[in-house]
Amino acid sequence: MGEPESRREIETERLGVHLYAIRSLGGKDVMGESSLTLDPGDDFGSRINRALDMAQLPANEPFELPDRFQDYHGVSARDASAFTDPFKRLKDVADEIESSAFEERVVVSSSEVTAEDREVLFHNSRGLHAARKESEFFIDFVLLAADQVGREVESNGYRRAGRLKELEPAGMVREYASFARDTLSAVEPPSGIVDVVFTHECLDTLFQWFVAQSGGPSAYHGWSRFREGEPVVPDPKGDRLTLVSDPFLAGGLKTRPFDENGLPQKRVEVIRDGIFQRRPVDKRHADYLELPATGAFANLVVSAGSRPLESLMRPKPVLQCVQFSTFEPNPISGAFSGEIRLGIWHGQDGSQPVKGGSVSGIMEQAFQEAYLSTETVRRETYLGPGAVKLCRLSVAGG
Repeated sequence: MGEPESRREIETERLGVHLYAIRSLGGKDVMGESSLTLDPGDDFGSRINRALDMAQLPANEPFELPDRFQDYHGVSARDASAFTDPFKRLKDVADEIESSAFEERVVVSSSEVTAEDREVLFHNSRGLHAARKESEFFIDFVLLAADQVGREVESNGYRRAGRLKELEPAGMVREYASFARDTLSAVEPPSGIVDVVFTHECLDTLFQWFVAQSGGPSAYHGWSRFREGEPVVPDPKGDRLTLVSDPFLAGGLKTRPFDENGLPQKRVEVIRDGIFQRRPVDKRHADYLELPATGAFANLVVSAGSRPLESLMRPKPVLQCVQFSTFEPNPISGAFSGEIRLGIWHGQDGSQPVKGGSVSGIMEQAFQEAYLSTETVRRETYLGPGAVKLCRLSVAGG
């Protein structure tokens, strides 16, 4: 394999400061706040004074910061073995990208592999002192694939992980090489009301409406539809959702013993068999809502379903979505519309790669009949079914 064009090692030390200021307004106490990040060499005094001035402007409801008497879960979020000889380990990953691309008969246009080793020290004005160590690894590459008449397409693969082994470069190259080849022959999908199976990158934001609706801000501001002991979707068919907020998931990018305010993180079963159980809430919203504080939503763990992936592709036709240009369900209404970057149309006459067009619907209705695969996958902050089938969504295509 060729040598890297560049190799960089950067050491940084930064001080993140979050300031809270309580004052009286209209006969009651209100809290303002502001944040800043300080680097060595900054004028600390003037910048903090400006931040204090800014903290006098907001007028939020006060909450109490955690004190020094905290009990943290002994979770490890650092892949120590990766830093014994980090440059060799990262070059091994880069070499694996190159060799796998050669086997797949695609060209690596560019690739970057990084490792970040962090130590976080936390202190607050109530005497709380805490520390944690964590690591993060990142892989980013661009593959070029060509057809017999010389047309070329790019496929950009990227992944973040808390452990080096979970980058899985060989598997990623096979996957994204397949995406590139499929793109060469992709056509626009037909329009209609169709069952849609979400896989690969499409899983990254699929459950975010449930995360938003179950959180403290949605309850405090009055737009959460979830009530304890009640179904999260009306009249559900198919598989019932079980969702957990897990800050202790090994290798998860939201795995940590405490949150940004020093509050101990707790594992929370949010939804069980389709029934809302409990809100994961940070200290602010716990005080506002008079709930036990658990920390905000951490890694998302979704229980596997009842059907293997292959069976989710029947009855036909079924649209399998692999990549969206963007897919962000509205946190309040649940409405979504995702432009299809790559998918597979499974019709009566066979399967055909597709791109363009869009999939739209409303989450509360879309999950009324949902089927989750028995196979599971790990992604950045997600452990759950590798495929999710939502029935009767609107597809706008050719």
